[in-house]
Amino acid sequence: MNKQAQHTPGPWRAWRGSKWAITNGTDEVGTAIHEPDARLIAAAPELLAALGAVRALPGFEQDEHYGKLVLAAIAAAEGTDADN
Repeated sequence: MNKQAQHTPGPWRAWRGSKWAITNGTDEVGTAIHEPDARLIAAAPELLAALGAVRALPGFEQDEHYGKLVLAAIAAAEGTDADN
């Protein structure tokens, strides 16, 4: 589960044009129609990093409920299986 995410490096920002564009300052990494979606997409690299920091906390594996939520979210972002 120590797989390094293979995404465009952040930070990402959302900019409004004819649609919401999400960029890292150089490349467009996505688009959205609605501002809340654009903000969530733009926050993805920081959210993934925060979840990784939580996973690294001592005792993390002991919290069955929140541990599963964190691992599932990381797996969804990385395109992996949370049970492996």
